[in-house]
Amino acid sequence: MTRPGAGAPGSESSGPDDEEPQGRMRPLGPGPLVVLGLLGLVGGWLVRPLSIRAGRVAPSVPPVSVALIFFAAAIVAMAAYFTWRTVHRDGRRLPTHQAVNRLLLARACALVGAAVLGGYAGNAIAHLGVGEAHARSQVWWSLGAAAGGVALMVAGLLLERACRVPTREP
Repeated sequence: MTRPGAGAPGSESSGPDDEEPQGRMRPLGPGPLVVLGLLGLVGGWLVRPLSIRAGRVAPSVPPVSVALIFFAAAIVAMAAYFTWRTVHRDGRRLPTHQAVNRLLLARACALVGAAVLGGYAGNAIAHLGVGEAHARSQVWWSLGAAAGGVALMVAGLLLERACRVPTREP
């Protein structure tokens, strides 16, 4: 049920529900990144013991996955640079759909980067202390992938920051 006159053109209301939204989003804080990183850490740490308990071989980290994570981080970093250059140096505004798409990409990459960082760090921890040569190589590949997660997270945060429109004083 709506109030009389609510939503009608020219009608004025003073209720708190009728305030105009500011149209601004807050930057992604550290909370979601830490939570996803910790969830990834626990998940990555549990993969090896649960695989062995199930009678299966622990999954390995192929070098191509490390390269792909860094490749994705490089693409997002380039998008951040070009967005920053367009908005902050040239002073132009992005079309609305492009700005929203880049902001969503930025947040998704930052969150996924945190989860990747945690997951591969947990996998590296799970392989520590195992005397096999394969396990030692997995520690290094996992740490490389975790570094790629850091790069992806940072690139996502930089793209989010590049999407911020500078305030102009009158």
